[in-house]
Amino acid sequence: MQIRILMGVALACIAGGASSQAWEVFDMNNTSMPNNTVKALAVAPGGDVWVGTELGLCRYDNVAWQVFQTGSSGLPDNDVRALAVDDTGAVWVGTLNGLARYHDGTWTVYQTGTSGMPENYVRSLAIDPQGGVWVGTVGGLAWFDGGSTWHVYNDTPGSHNGLVLPGNNIAALHARPDGLLCIGTVNAGFTYLNDTSVTVYTTFANGLPDNTALGVATDSQGWRWLACPAGALLHHAGDFIGGAWLQYSTLNSMIPSNSLTCITIDGQDRRIVGNLISGLTIFQGVNSFSTYTAQNSDLPSNEVTAVALDGEGRVWVGTTNGGAARFAYAVGEEEFSLYGGISVFPNPTDGGVIVQVPQEWAQARYAVLDATGRMVGQGRLQGATARVELEALEPGTYAIDLRTAEGARIQALRVLRR
Repeated sequence: MQIRILMGVALACIAGGASSQAWEVFDMNNTSMPNNTVKALAVAPGGDVWVGTELGLCRYDNVAWQVFQTGSSGLPDNDVRALAVDDTGAVWVGTLNGLARYHDGTWTVYQTGTSGMPENYVRSLAIDPQGGVWVGTVGGLAWFDGGSTWHVYNDTPGSHNGLVLPGNNIAALHARPDGLLCIGTVNAGFTYLNDTSVTVYTTFANGLPDNTALGVATDSQGWRWLACPAGALLHHAGDFIGGAWLQYSTLNSMIPSNSLTCITIDGQDRRIVGNLISGLTIFQGVNSFSTYTAQNSDLPSNEVTAVALDGEGRVWVGTTNGGAARFAYAVGEEEFSLYGGISVFPNPTDGGVIVQVPQEWAQARYAVLDATGRMVGQGRLQGATARVELEALEPGTYAIDLRTAEGARIQALRVLRR
């Protein structure tokens, strides 16, 4: 086998320093935001950012903030839980007491009894690329054409077209361009819905590590990624019927926690993941995880509840008690300096490798990861020049991930085992 180091060594998880200048925090202290608990984020085609809080909805046009509340607008409830913006610029707002549409100064409210809404508590929204909006509630799923047509899906035989869901508490939605709807539920598994079928994956039937998904996104290949509150990051590659499931957790990767809340994916297929206890993580390449916390960056809180991309190379982050933050992560990633003084040889190798590091890394822990990001070996360096055993591995490409006791990481040291 060979282990060839492609010396693209990324310094990660020491996000302070270079990246700290890229953060901007927006909260009750420096804006007119009514509350620092942000539950939802969305970016309009023109660049306006919509922020849903527990005490109202906000719009930021990169200059000023505008606040919408029940007493001063058509918002049906101040507790905003979901947001989506369609191609016309209309903003769809999911609240604890109904769905609202805001466009060109006009509010339209949809609630049970006066519309086809299955329940008033809206947890998730997704714009359907083929037309209409998907509305996930705690009492079922609905598709609405924006006019008068509602299709309601639930766990009863009366579900639209007989397409019965495994559960009614819809926590996350993502609609692919081909019409496939990806549905994360609470405690009922992960579901795919199209015009003719419902496909369900669960812990009991399929061995998923978590029956709940709080965030769903697709990459450039249309493959699915799930942010789970107990099962960490799940990847469903290939076709939605069958396909391979992979898990990235604290046991087999450098993701900082298994309690994930949300996910988005940028144009370079970087997975940007919010965590309930460990801040924001950007996952790119073979197990290259860069994590930003309140301790190593200017992220205002480690409890991240929402993420969104603004089209300017920035990610917006919503938190439970620190307001919202904007991070120029594309710039921040490039600002990381390569850590010098590291070498691995022989590369390629038929056996183990010698890893040479600066003295301050002499006791670093290491993990050996395969091409899927699964950990296949681990240990601790014994000195600034140390051997890492690889003889037991099959031929292929591997990554050696180094981490100090302080949490600093040098990742994606790639090696080819022949």
